[in-house]
Amino acid sequence: MLEPFSLPFVQRGLWEVLLLSGGAGVLGTWIVLRGLSFYAHGVAAATFPGLVLAAGLGFAGPLGAFGVALLFALTVGRLAAKDVTGDHSTLTAMVLVGALATGVVLASDAFPRAANVTSLLFGSLLVISDRDLVIAGAVSVFVLGASVLLGPRWLAVGFDRAGARSTGVRAGGPDALLLLLVAVVAVATLSAVGSLLAAAVMVMPAAATRPWVRRLRAWQLSTVALTAVQGVCGLWLSARTNAPPGATIAVLAGATFAVSVGLRALHERGLTRGPGVRATAAASLALVVGAGIVVGGTTDDARGDGRLRVVATTTQLADLARNVGGDRVDVHQVLHTGSDPHEYEPRPTDVVAAGHAKVVLASGLGLDDWIDDVTAESGDDAPIVRVGEAVPTVLGGDDRVEDDHAEGGHDHGDHDPHWWHDPRNVEAAIDTIRDALVRADPAGAVALRRNAGAYLAKVRALDGGIRRCVDAVPAGERTLVTSHDAFGYFTRRYGIRVVGAAIPSQTTQAQASAGDVARLAALVRRERVRAIFPEDSVNPKLADALAKETGATVDLKLYGDTLGGRGSAGATYLGMEQHNADAVVRGFTGGARGCRISL
Repeated sequence: MLEPFSLPFVQRGLWEVLLLSGGAGVLGTWIVLRGLSFYAHGVAAATFPGLVLAAGLGFAGPLGAFGVALLFALTVGRLAAKDVTGDHSTLTAMVLVGALATGVVLASDAFPRAANVTSLLFGSLLVISDRDLVIAGAVSVFVLGASVLLGPRWLAVGFDRAGARSTGVRAGGPDALLLLLVAVVAVATLSAVGSLLAAAVMVMPAAATRPWVRRLRAWQLSTVALTAVQGVCGLWLSARTNAPPGATIAVLAGATFAVSVGLRALHERGLTRGPGVRATAAASLALVVGAGIVVGGTTDDARGDGRLRVVATTTQLADLARNVGGDRVDVHQVLHTGSDPHEYEPRPTDVVAAGHAKVVLASGLGLDDWIDDVTAESGDDAPIVRVGEAVPTVLGGDDRVEDDHAEGGHDHGDHDPHWWHDPRNVEAAIDTIRDALVRADPAGAVALRRNAGAYLAKVRALDGGIRRCVDAVPAGERTLVTSHDAFGYFTRRYGIRVVGAAIPSQTTQAQASAGDVARLAALVRRERVRAIFPEDSVNPKLADALAKETGATVDLKLYGDTLGGRGSAGATYLGMEQHNADAVVRGFTGGARGCRISL
């Protein structure tokens, strides 16, 4: 039952939550006592623009987050100093809105390819670094020292702000330091639970223990203990259930708070005398342990069936690896149907699988750089084969997916990572995968080469079939509008002109501005575009709105970032591209013609 704690990456996560629990637990009592719960959540969430700036400019995410958190704390503190009530809620709301709006603008316009900051928004205890451990320990020591030195002033101001001032207790400096400490701890929790779930560590444990203690020291000690227990149990449950660690800890913290409040209410009515409280607490603990046992064992990926263990990051790579490897490979697919590679958070099974893998296949070109952290934490020395970096055609920053007369051209940044939409690239990818598998399994070389040859023939037939279908449509009618810029390779290969995209970025995390939508709508009407093609894995609401405004149809979906579900037309790579070709030809011709390819 305790086998998850034998895994190195779980042990590092365990150290992280234990080191954080001291500072976060003690500070949490001051946050609750001083009514700063919303401020604590606000300062953590407000780090978003700092994360985007760090990703866009290429420096450490925590540094960008700390800069914004410090600015947030100083701004709220300065405004609160002029308010005799000391109420931070309204001020926090106003400053938070400004910070989040700035982050959205930066992610959508200034750094559209830097919007991939999910790991810091939601955290990941599975990829903790030595730097994260040092930060957590240092922050806890700093908080404990400040609490000892300034605790009496924080307490006096918290109970009677006006009375404290009349007795000579100055609130300005100590209060400003308290706000700053909350910002520092919020940044320190990024690696564990992320900025959006920081309250699970900073607020909920203190709120859960508050009804049961009367003295401050007892409250602080019990909160530190509960913070540590929730972190350890959440990490264990995450490893047993293969759930995201940060979210698991947050759910556990919320459940603990709800149980605490419920028990207190019953206690005040005299309904929990005798063994009632102990029985309820034991039942709650049994529920957590039972959930882990029922779905336990999901992290054990060390199957001993003799097959070559391969980790593939994307759905497309996993499909290619299975076709090339056949019965000789056991492929662990990291991303699943409908999941966005731009929004990946490591799961325990992914790290364990990487630890047992002999070959790790990555798409490359910036799409799945997170695999470096996963393999590093797994302790595996298997080579990472970045398949996309060996393909012959790579669209770069100077390439445009529109023709020269289209308005609102979208810069592709350094490289467009959606290389698989050109079958010639997939031919090269098959060769790369075959060679990697042969190096890891020389005894299976004959079978692997035979599988690769048979699959190559199908990919070449696919390429020729798509070209015949698209060439049958007059060049002037081949105009495409999609959800986001994911089809540059497809359109370049088959002579299709892209008018624009509802989200003018290669990452689905960007946001379209009102100006983008208005310009694209005018262009769709002027170019008499018949169909807008939303992606299967992207929210279609923006494309739907654009279609309603322009009169174009929107009922033909494409598969872009991910394969479709089992049994769907896009469940395999070959099926995906056949479906996309059929959809675009139908859209171009108003349904008069489709595309059927025999493979």
